[in-house]
Formats: sequence, structure tokens, C-alpha cells
Amino acid sequence: EGGLLLVDSKLEFGLFKGEVVLGDEFFPTLS
Repeated sequence: EGGLLLVDSKLEFGLFKGEVVLGDEFFPTLS
């Protein structure tokens, strides 16, 4: 159960990083 939670958190973090990378193109001042 703990391992599944870790994988889920990594997936969500990956999606979050993707949002940050895309957002950086539109809001460079946030980086």
C-alpha cells in the first residue's frame, strides 16, 4: 500500500512538473 502511494505521488509530481514547465513559457517571472 505504501509503495502504491509513492508511485501515485511520483505521478502527480511528474504532472505538476509538467505544469510548471508549461507555465514557465507563459509566466517566466515565476521561475
